Amino acid sequence: IQQGLAGIDAARNELNSKLNSTASQLAAASAEVDTAVANLSALLAQETSLKAERTGLEMEQTGLQTLCDQYEKLDSQLSALAGIGPLPAELNLRWLVDAGEDYFNETILPLLAAFAPELADAANYTALSELQKGYDAAVVRLPQIAASLADLDNRRAVIDGMKPQLEQGLEQAKQGYAQLESGKLVASVGIAQGSASLESASQGLAQAQSELDAAREQLDT
Repeated sequence: IQQGLAGIDAARNELNSKLNSTASQLAAASAEVDTAVANLSALLAQETSLKAERTGLEMEQTGLQTLCDQYEKLDSQLSALAGIGPLPAELNLRWLVDAGEDYFNETILPLLAAFAPELADAANYTALSELQKGYDAAVVRLPQIAASLADLDNRRAVIDGMKPQLEQGLEQAKQGYAQLESGKLVASVGIAQGSASLESASQGLAQAQSELDAAREQLDT
């Protein structure tokens, strides 16, 4: 009987060990899923950030290119007038701005009114000076934007390469957790049934021990 009880205790300990092992595996699988989710979320956040950065750069690029187009159109119109009548042979937008506001208002503006009234009507030294400054800044900034966009393309290519791997890793982690969860359910049922059987056997052995003890007492008397 004592050996039977010891065997029952050993079996009960084994069942508890299996249950604890399953719980540990589930915890590890859950942590793996959490890690996969965090990695994919971080990558998607980078992807969103790159998209926003690209949108901002492209908007800036468009604005600067529009300014350059306006500058080059006006510069071409002024250069076409160079040397006509009393207009200076070196006439262009940069030369005009460098000549100064007084010279522009006193000499060039009257000449433009005579030879190119459509330009004279819109001519304003301050506006032309700001256009020149904007153009000078744009020709420096546009190559920088192009380089930044190329860098974004490279970084996006890396993300595009990593994304399927992380998505697959997450799916595998989820499937692994689901399998363990299903196994835990089956194991729990089996362990519960085993525990019930062990408890029943333990009670039977305890009753047999009690009956044996009672029989011994009768024999002793």
